[in-house]
Amino acid sequence: MNKKDRKTKTKDRSEVMRELDDLDMRYLNSTTDPDNLDPTYFSEEVNLVAQENSPSTTVSQSAPAIPSDLEHYEYIGENESGWMAIDVADDCLSADITHIFFGSDDLLSVNDLIHCIRDKFLITHGIDQAIITQVYEKARSMPGATIEERFTVARGIGPGAGVDGSIEYPVLENSRRRFVMDMEEVPRALNHKSLDAIKASNITGLLVFPGQVLAKAIEPGPGDAGVDVYGNTLVEVGESVCLSHGENVVENDNALSSHIYGYLCLSEERVSVVSPLWVDDDAMSAYFVLIPLYEDAPKLTEEWLLRDLKRLGIRHGIIGDAVRKISSHPMPSVDRPQTFRVASGDLPKNGRDASIDYKFDPLKRAGQITEDGGIDLRARNSHVSVTVGQTLLELSLPTDGKVGRNLYGEAIPASDGTSIELKPGLNVECQGENPIVYRAKIDGSVSLTEDTINVNDVIQVQGAIDYDTGNIESPSDVEISGDIVGGFSVISGGNVTIGGVIEAGATVVAGGDIIVANGISGKDTSVTARGLISMGTIHSKFIQNATVIARGNITVGLYIHNSDVRSGGSIKLQGRNKMKSGAIVGGRAVARDRIECSSVGSAMTRGTIIGLRPAPDEIAKCGKLRSSINDCEAKIRRLRQVVLAFEGATEKTAVTEKTRKKLRILEELQSKLLGEYTYISDEGAERLRAGRIIIRGTLFSGVEVIIGELHRQTTDDLIAVRIKQQDERIFFSRPQSK
Repeated sequence: MNKKDRKTKTKDRSEVMRELDDLDMRYLNSTTDPDNLDPTYFSEEVNLVAQENSPSTTVSQSAPAIPSDLEHYEYIGENESGWMAIDVADDCLSADITHIFFGSDDLLSVNDLIHCIRDKFLITHGIDQAIITQVYEKARSMPGATIEERFTVARGIGPGAGVDGSIEYPVLENSRRRFVMDMEEVPRALNHKSLDAIKASNITGLLVFPGQVLAKAIEPGPGDAGVDVYGNTLVEVGESVCLSHGENVVENDNALSSHIYGYLCLSEERVSVVSPLWVDDDAMSAYFVLIPLYEDAPKLTEEWLLRDLKRLGIRHGIIGDAVRKISSHPMPSVDRPQTFRVASGDLPKNGRDASIDYKFDPLKRAGQITEDGGIDLRARNSHVSVTVGQTLLELSLPTDGKVGRNLYGEAIPASDGTSIELKPGLNVECQGENPIVYRAKIDGSVSLTEDTINVNDVIQVQGAIDYDTGNIESPSDVEISGDIVGGFSVISGGNVTIGGVIEAGATVVAGGDIIVANGISGKDTSVTARGLISMGTIHSKFIQNATVIARGNITVGLYIHNSDVRSGGSIKLQGRNKMKSGAIVGGRAVARDRIECSSVGSAMTRGTIIGLRPAPDEIAKCGKLRSSINDCEAKIRRLRQVVLAFEGATEKTAVTEKTRKKLRILEELQSKLLGEYTYISDEGAERLRAGRIIIRGTLFSGVEVIIGELHRQTTDDLIAVRIKQQDERIFFSRPQSK
């Protein structure tokens, strides 16, 4: 199917935002206690003050009726009997009159409209007097009526595209890029736990010396200047390149230089230098690792090698003869990695450290993603079941030994092995002296903290949640081996683990995390992780035709189809090997911080919405604060009118003094509210700027992309797209036409 043949139904911006607001309201209703979102900012006394001494009896006002939903309006003419509202485009390149009312002033002229636009709305550039005259004549022909129609009365000029920056690599002037090691290959090889593994590595590299310039950044340039309707100059500068550097690289004057003698690594314009020194896990031996080189290496000096050893903290056991031998000759040519020991510590004769012989797997795992995208619950141990009297572990106490010294000059205590603090907690008892045996006092599940082991109760259901079990409601964790049948619900104050599927019409609410081995599917299905105990994450094989809400992260093995998915953290689709998985198709998927997936939309599906927005509870709190600030402002305005009405009195009245006092209270309260609102808003804006949408495969045309209040619809299929907010717009990086 050609892209021209596709019939794309485009939603306008207001419709898309209404859909997202509806999804956020469902998030709030599912995850938030309303009492926690509406702090009491006004005392009963202050509210009574706002009503007391109302100026309605002393100050008269007359104004034309203005729709309550208009925010940006100004009065026209000297008598201000007329008014108009103007809507300025988000990019400030156009301004439209949307409402105008002349009132009873017959002296209003075209110049009055122009003066209002310039002086009150501050619009100075691109004013179209002909259109303004047209608006004036229409308003004059309809006295007493409010005209609701859009007239574009000013236009700006958009800026030209800037010139992108670039990166030069002086270190590669005499080499080809194939000589440069992959960012991960050398570190991966040198991080092997044994020398034999390092020697078996099939790697090749390029050595650089301290102070050698590796990369330089060329600054971007500006395009042709534009101007907005406010007269502001608009300049678009090309995309800057980032001199991203990793370990052992220093930046100075837009250039990156090596800090050590080591192996050069480049990956996606990131520059690192990997030290050729390898230290074993017990810090008892250090080796210089020489790998095959693409070209002759710069000569290593004894000073550089000793400095690098010192940088690693090696003070003891340096083998002087080995250091001098390596630095006295050019680097030899080798066809496989070779190692040369340059430092050796003194081995201790240690006593035996205290040890724990676990009779269960203590590592916390939610499960393992299988080849088909499911979650293998056999590989998890979030709840390890035990029976009364069962041995949980055996703790062996340390024994004595002899002191040694490592490469860092540190004594290696060996008079006693290292002890382990492990307390018997809830429903656990200890027996014996060495080893100390820990046993369960009840049937339950094991939980292990930093220094305490407990056995907790857990609800376990063998089979499905259906008519045999009824609905489940428990303050503790719930484990279900089968499905949750449609029409049934599971409500838990802890974690919920489901071995089967959540069928259509089922409801799951967890105070902690939710793990679904075989997916969520069906109309009217609702799954919510509130995060009252933890961050409230959700793991599932797939999500289809369901509403899924989590205060924390949402992880999906295969796909999200035609669902409403809202995360207060991140949404990540794993995808598996060559399977066509990791797709978001149809529906809405909105996160606060990050979305990662293989593809978004499809050639046959329209209406997919994907985006980043602040968490709904954050949005709600800002709305409550904004409403409180507006209420405060209205009350302050009325109190100021009361003070002004009595300002000319010959005697200061008690009423005036009381009103002034309470006016100060309200002004202090307004300042406090504004500070809190600004802090929350700025923090949310910073999160949006840091947020990313990463699409490994195809972003199809017709997808609606939302970041905050920004909106963009794709018109072409794009490959390997990274989406972010930049310069108050939605920016696609490295897109390729499909």
